[in-house]
Amino acid sequence: MYSIRIVQEKNEFYDLKAAWNALFEDSVHKEISLTWEWLYTWWEIFCEGCNLFIIVVMFDECVVGIAPLLFRERKKIGITTKCIELLGSGEDLEDEICSDYLGFILKKGQEEVSSQKIFEYILSSPSQWDEINLKDIFEDSSEFKVFKKCINDDYKYSVEYRTKCPFVELPKQWDEFLAGSKKRKKHIKVRINTLNRVGNVSYECVKDKNKVLELFPEIIRLHQLRWESAGHPGCFSSYKFTSFHKELILRFFGDRFAQVEFLKIDNEYVACWYYFKCKDRLYAYLSGCITDKYESIGLGSALTIFSIRQAISDGIKYYDYYKGKKGSYKYQWASGDRILVGINVFNSKKWKSRFIGCACQIRRKLTKIKNRLIK
Repeated sequence: MYSIRIVQEKNEFYDLKAAWNALFEDSVHKEISLTWEWLYTWWEIFCEGCNLFIIVVMFDECVVGIAPLLFRERKKIGITTKCIELLGSGEDLEDEICSDYLGFILKKGQEEVSSQKIFEYILSSPSQWDEINLKDIFEDSSEFKVFKKCINDDYKYSVEYRTKCPFVELPKQWDEFLAGSKKRKKHIKVRINTLNRVGNVSYECVKDKNKVLELFPEIIRLHQLRWESAGHPGCFSSYKFTSFHKELILRFFGDRFAQVEFLKIDNEYVACWYYFKCKDRLYAYLSGCITDKYESIGLGSALTIFSIRQAISDGIKYYDYYKGKKGSYKYQWASGDRILVGINVFNSKKWKSRFIGCACQIRRKLTKIKNRLIK
């Protein structure tokens, strides 16, 4: 028999760790941002002004589904609304973690029924919420498919955006990767030859959590150099962003961890990639490099070559770039992409939700017209 349990307190969230990890191992989407470690750390840093609303689906005594949600008050066009959102989303722009690949953690074989139980529970209590805002869930996920079936005429929903996340599917051998494209092989050869003419080049891959933390100031320095040279503050200018990552690195264990890779020229750190590893996927989260001294070399691209070679050696199957636009460097070697959507529901049983929903719809249409006119 199915039942629902609601987790609202931090200590309950902490105690959910073992069951969460067991369910994660038996779920379809084993994404780093759906791990207990990621979302619990996020809650520790960003809980202010929010209330936990984690829905746990039980089948007899077994956890078969977890919806990591929260309540947050938002102000739109001067009206305060109570929103249901996913943990890992909704931070202030300057603190944003960019937790791509959010959603529910669902046991294989019970994805649809668990999703249905979750949405039925939410929709059975319309007085508790004005708006549901779920960001960065998979377009082909069970929760999105079931969500569309569960929504009836009492609620208006819209797909706010569709975005693509490119990835490189890696072969088992580096030679296979080179042989996959003559253009790619030539690019790599030219890039490495250019790099070797500059000085004594070395590559360093660090996986030990204590060593990663020891080198964290170097990651910050290189990332900030890159973005400040372009007139932007850089992610690590946010105390909350920095704190999140320092806590997260220590919390990860087993086959999910943070790793950092450096490119050195004449024993100087000149570029870095900050990665997360989970199962057979490596997530390219954040990078940094010296921009003025070696501007013409393309340090980031050069380091990516070393990183992919290391990933193949480590048995990684997918090199994941997170979100990326067509034509960007992220699509240079991409073999495919995954589509994320953001969905928004307004509670039509409440006048202010209906009003805000109509206003947002009008604003979206006006924005589309404006963008067409600009083009």
